[in-house]
Amino acid sequence: MAALDDVTDMLEEMGEQLVLNGTPLPGIFNEHGEVVIEGLVSQATTALVAAAAGAAKGQTLTRGATDYRVNQPPMPQSPDGALHLLVLVKV
Repeated sequence: MAALDDVTDMLEEMGEQLVLNGTPLPGIFNEHGEVVIEGLVSQATTALVAAAAGAAKGQTLTRGATDYRVNQPPMPQSPDGALHLLVLVKV
């Protein structure tokens, strides 16, 4: 449980309050994030959240008054997959 607490603490300290499918959670939102897909780097709106949040493709993430759709399956991040990168599209 300590690892989950560490991830949550880090996201609360470095990020902001977001809402995923109606559930508040801390995350790091980036309108100009970089994503590597099949070896290609592209710019996209992203959010970094705890894997424990259970994010999935098609869910809605809300930042302030703006809704975004999770556009592809969450991408586990190194080194241990405790964080997931979400690629978002404004709806």
